[in-house]
Amino acid sequence: MEEAFPLRNYFNDKKWAGNPRNDFTEHARSYGVQKIFDLHMKKDYKEETLFIALGIFDRYINILNGNFLKEDTTALATISVLMSAKLEQPISPSFTRMINLLNTEEKKKITKQGLI
Repeated sequence: MEEAFPLRNYFNDKKWAGNPRNDFTEHARSYGVQKIFDLHMKKDYKEETLFIALGIFDRYINILNGNFLKEDTTALATISVLMSAKLEQPISPSFTRMINLLNTEEKKKITKQGLI
């Protein structure tokens, strides 16, 4: 999998340049990574879970070539942590408990998006 989809700085990718739908910025990625770190720390997950979540997050953005709305960053970060926990943690993660770890504003955004 790592050979098929190598990680790189996808912000420098030429196919992103001039894309009018691309509003996902380095700042949005930084916010998503911080949210993954925050959820990971609150749940006290293994280190492997953190790295898998970051990989899921980055690979998804890369596959979409930046056609990703920055408003959806919190949802993607949360889902990335849930997916990685499903793979790595001995106890299956709870979607509801994970959502409850978000602040009120983030919960409202995810609710508007129809995820809960």
